[in-house]
Amino acid sequence: GVVVSERHMGTLYFDCFSGIAGDLTIGAMLDLGLDFDYLQTELRKLPVEGYQVKASRVVRANISAMKFDVVMEAHGHSHDHHHHDHSHFHRKASQILTMIRDSSLTPNAKRIAGDIFTKLAISEGRVHHVAPEDVEFHEVGAIDSIVDTVGTAIGFDALGIERFLCSAINVGAGFIH
Repeated sequence: GVVVSERHMGTLYFDCFSGIAGDLTIGAMLDLGLDFDYLQTELRKLPVEGYQVKASRVVRANISAMKFDVVMEAHGHSHDHHHHDHSHFHRKASQILTMIRDSSLTPNAKRIAGDIFTKLAISEGRVHHVAPEDVEFHEVGAIDSIVDTVGTAIGFDALGIERFLCSAINVGAGFIH
């Protein structure tokens, strides 16, 4: 193993043998020592509701791992009757970036989360031919993406990770009719 004495030189290596996702990244960081309570406390600094996070140990293919889940709560509409239907609620990338910037997260976590969301919006925008700041995330997707992305940033910040190395990502191949 590599002993990293200088905290600012933290490097995280991703072995992406079957793709990658935000919840998997957070699960891996919980295994690396990210404190779950700290993660929850920091996530509560965002004005995002209607979800719960849980971490559980699972074994897949003889590998023990932490599984991180964002669970959507069933929400009653009592507090919301004069409002629009949740299923049609969208958040623009620009609103999400503002929300992150205005939060009380650590400056470094904000920077990382902002960078990730910006890249996400740029690539989504390219696919849909929309300006990055106008890319919309529908409600569940928005909460999921926000929690996964900001949670990942919180972890990178807490663990002092500055550099990322990544194996080739296995994206799969094939044909469809």
